[in-house]
Amino acid sequence: MKIKSIELKNFLVHEYSLINFVDGINIITGQNGSGKSSIIEAICFCLFGKPIYHNKKEDLIRYGQRDFLVKMIMNNNQRDFIIERRSSTFSTNLYGINSPNLLKAYLLKNFNINYRRYISTLLIKQKSIDEFINVNKRIIKEYEGYIKGFDYFKKKNDLEEIEKTISQIEFENNQKIKTKENLEKTLNELKNNKKLLEDVKELYRKLKDIENYEKKYKEIGEELEKDRETFEKYEKYKEIYKKAIETKSAYENFIKIKSELETIEKHKEGYEKYQEYLNCLNDKKTKELEIIVKRGKEIKKLLISEFGNLNECSDYINILNQIKQKKQELLERKQKIIQRIGEIDNQISQNQKILKELENIYGNCPICKRPLDENHRKIVIESAKAEINNLILEKQKAKQELESIDKELLETERKLKFEPTIEEFCTLKEIFEKNKLHWNKWEKEIKNYKIYEEDYKIYSQKVALEKRKVEYENKIKEWNYNYNFQEIISFVEENRKFYENYLSKLNFKKQLEIEINKKNEILLKLENYKNVNFEKIDIEIKQVEKEIERISNEIGKLEGEIKTNEKMINELKIRKEDIKKELNEYEKKKNQKEIYEELNNRLINLITFERKRSYENLKFYVQYYFDKFNLLDYKSIEIEFSE
Repeated sequence: MKIKSIELKNFLVHEYSLINFVDGINIITGQNGSGKSSIIEAICFCLFGKPIYHNKKEDLIRYGQRDFLVKMIMNNNQRDFIIERRSSTFSTNLYGINSPNLLKAYLLKNFNINYRRYISTLLIKQKSIDEFINVNKRIIKEYEGYIKGFDYFKKKNDLEEIEKTISQIEFENNQKIKTKENLEKTLNELKNNKKLLEDVKELYRKLKDIENYEKKYKEIGEELEKDRETFEKYEKYKEIYKKAIETKSAYENFIKIKSELETIEKHKEGYEKYQEYLNCLNDKKTKELEIIVKRGKEIKKLLISEFGNLNECSDYINILNQIKQKKQELLERKQKIIQRIGEIDNQISQNQKILKELENIYGNCPICKRPLDENHRKIVIESAKAEINNLILEKQKAKQELESIDKELLETERKLKFEPTIEEFCTLKEIFEKNKLHWNKWEKEIKNYKIYEEDYKIYSQKVALEKRKVEYENKIKEWNYNYNFQEIISFVEENRKFYENYLSKLNFKKQLEIEINKKNEILLKLENYKNVNFEKIDIEIKQVEKEIERISNEIGKLEGEIKTNEKMINELKIRKEDIKKELNEYEKKKNQKEIYEELNNRLINLITFERKRSYENLKFYVQYYFDKFNLLDYKSIEIEFSE
């Protein structure tokens, strides 16, 4: 932690001073009474809220002034922070530090420094610098041992400081919790007050609205009375409007159908002729021929795709016979080839037998019966091998030819499957030829009757139209009112919007009546709020809202401070437990008597080395630690200090 600057205003001898510190050693020089020690006093007061040389804070105020200001800027290797104090106020920009006790806890936790340690260890008092400079190395070494010996008491001191700080922060936290509870109670009261004001405002608004409703109610009543006659007439016509619409539609359709029937009569002759055609179409012989022709066309299409386009049945039969003949020839060829393959296998076996015999036989040749010499044997073997090779080639060709014949046989078998179809086609054609005259006559009649097909379709609608005509005619006869249906329809359609508006006004009038009936109830409620000034109610609501916002912010701020305090208390308690553990460990090793003996030996040795120069320091340490921990009365130490 580094001090960057300190600003003093009306502090002791300083009217206004701003001191900026640099890194390293800073030396402040000046005449006696110029305010050098006041700067050290200001640093101590800014950190701990307690002076070094003065008993009261009021003694720090410059003569003739009412208050002083000490403002210090420091750096904790992370960022700059400011501590500012007056005689009775404190402020800092450290996050979560909002009270002097929290600042003390922060300094103790993060920098291991408190007020006592500052004035006893970090601060060399005035007129003591010479003593520290002139102490030789042996004394410095003894001092180090001496200070280490007091580590136990230092920790006990830290423990008391922490407990005191925890108590202070807990007390401060309890005060803040009570303050927060009071503020929350006040906040609830303000919210209730705001709701009451808003309720009153709403009642006045409703009362004003009712006055407007009464005026509007009167205007709508006059308008409704003026249009009542037209409305009642519409109500009367509305009941028979649907019937009138149906009658009008029936009448229009009746006229339309009557006209259509007159037009249809022109197609009667064509209808009758086409009916003759339909009767002929239902003739049994004609139907059979129609089926034969349809089937014949299907078969002919199939045969053309397979055998080509042939005119006569005899042509298909001839092709079929040729296929059968070809099949027979292929079967004969196949048999001959199979027979030949068998012969080739026999010849190959014979030649292989001769070759085997020639290898082991001596004397006469088994083929020509001539004497067998080596030359003749060689000729016969080569001749037999050549014969075998020729026979193998011939066998391979025979097998290839056999495969080709099998493919052709499959194709002939496929085509021969059409024989029943060809027979059916020939039968159908024979029947058709016998009835050809009847069919030709029928086809001619079809062409003649086709021109009446449209007449037939149109005239066929006559029966249905006549039936609908009768239905519409009956509906027209049902209309027995004294009114003209056209007049009713026109009136209702022209005044439909008027009727809807009239109903809307009626409904609105009923709603206004309901709201107007609430007037007495509202006036009765307002009797309870006579003391409320309606003209200033908005101002009062805004004031209450501002107060609610202020208190809410204050509660939020207190909640943050309470959480920060609780966090700080927890951290201090953890440190407290750690120190307790360390002290317990130390106490296990040494009891109070051993501690006293060790201190006594160190003090005697120190006095022996430097009585004069160390007197003030020894006196301070002995008095401080023995008073602090109540170990023994320091006066009982029989040591004489020479001047």
